[in-house]
Amino acid sequence: MEEVDKIIIDSLKQLECEFEEDIVTLKQFNADMVVKAVSCCLEAITPDVSLPKKLPPSMIARLKTASDIAEHIKDLGFRGDMGYQTILYCNEVEIRRVFMFLIERLPREANKTVAPIEQTGYVPRLVKSIEENLRESLTQFWVPSFFLKNGIRTCGDVENGQFFGKLSSIRDCHFRYP
Repeated sequence: MEEVDKIIIDSLKQLECEFEEDIVTLKQFNADMVVKAVSCCLEAITPDVSLPKKLPPSMIARLKTASDIAEHIKDLGFRGDMGYQTILYCNEVEIRRVFMFLIERLPREANKTVAPIEQTGYVPRLVKSIEENLRESLTQFWVPSFFLKNGIRTCGDVENGQFFGKLSSIRDCHFRYP
């Protein structure tokens, strides 16, 4: 379980949820740390939600804050037993379950991915050209082959040839031969 705890704590640190360096397991979390971590996760999942990062000093306010946070977690679809007691009394197994649920729901950030390196060799350029031709041919409408005579379609006064899915205009060329 220490490996799972390490993954959870690393994920929380990536959300800029700072903890002391000596904290390596969820067993070391207290109620304030749980509230801070859960609030960071919930704000990352639903940015329009603003939750307190610390528990207030009065017990009634603590119960209200913990109940509100538990309600937000239930609204996300948490199926386990979730209430103010899970947050305030820090049962290690329940807290681990809640954090795993929240971390699974964190949005994947696209801007953390590294941009692919542009390749300039013959084969990559050929593959890129084929991809572009396929993408272009898929944007044009399809006509069944029985409507075409010898692969040529007439649209008004323009004749188009359809060969291998690519539509191109047919032009007259004058050749002079000796």
